Amino acid sequence: MINVRFLNGAGQGFGTTVQANDHTELKDFLEMHAPGSDPQNFLIRVNGQIATKNTILQDGDRVSMTPTKVAKA
Repeated sequence: MINVRFLNGAGQGFGTTVQANDHTELKDFLEMHAPGSDPQNFLIRVNGQIATKNTILQDGDRVSMTPTKVAKA
């Protein structure tokens, strides 16, 4: 198991440390921890760098999701 710091900008706006299996790909991580969120609507970074869906997460990584569009009230 690895520990990943997840900064979720999908409306919850908080960061938390979550566990994932070794060799987890970013796409699988997001399916588990941001279900229903369309990755195309977010800028997704790992350790501050734009990441692809196939990025393999490592222990201590920081994953952040930032909406690419701001919803109108």
